[in-house]
Amino acid sequence: SKRVTPAASTPAVDVMWDRVLGFVQDISSGGLKLLAHRPLVHDGLYQLQLPLQLGAAQPEMIEAGVQVVSQHNGPEGGTLAGMRFIHLPKAHAQALSRWLAAQGANN
Repeated sequence: SKRVTPAASTPAVDVMWDRVLGFVQDISSGGLKLLAHRPLVHDGLYQLQLPLQLGAAQPEMIEAGVQVVSQHNGPEGGTLAGMRFIHLPKAHAQALSRWLAAQGANN
């Protein structure tokens, strides 16, 4: 799947702890790359909420279950983590598809 870099800073909120886990570096229909504040649990499962900006309207929030599949040291002490979607409710998958299409990505 084609990866798209969000035009604006896109925080990923850990729903379980209600805190920003990091910022989305790119996203595709299959997963995302996150610049996390600290190392994550390898193979760990997280429930994330992401705002996706579609035009001038309020961002559309999607919530997804993800699994950490890779990670390495990132800039300024952060961790770049590759995550794959393991659960994306249908309405949220459709919102992500609309957002990706608006960014010129072909799913």
